[in-house]
Amino acid sequence: MLKAYDIKTGEEVKEGDTIIDFRGDKAIFTGAIRATDPPKDGKVCFRTKESRFPGECYAHVFGLVVREVRDV
Repeated sequence: MLKAYDIKTGEEVKEGDTIIDFRGDKAIFTGAIRATDPPKDGKVCFRTKESRFPGECYAHVFGLVVREVRDV
């Protein structure tokens, strides 16, 4: 299972949480689709008020890191 975490605080970001990009624009986190695994950055999905369609971008744009977490 993929989970996203705030790089600065280390707190998990959950679906529906507000995330802020490097420009200060807000979006709603909808999920993670690729783990951060150097040299590749993780990818996340998000929604904005301006767009009816979900977006996808690299996790670092929102100051996030995506990790693969195994359920025990």
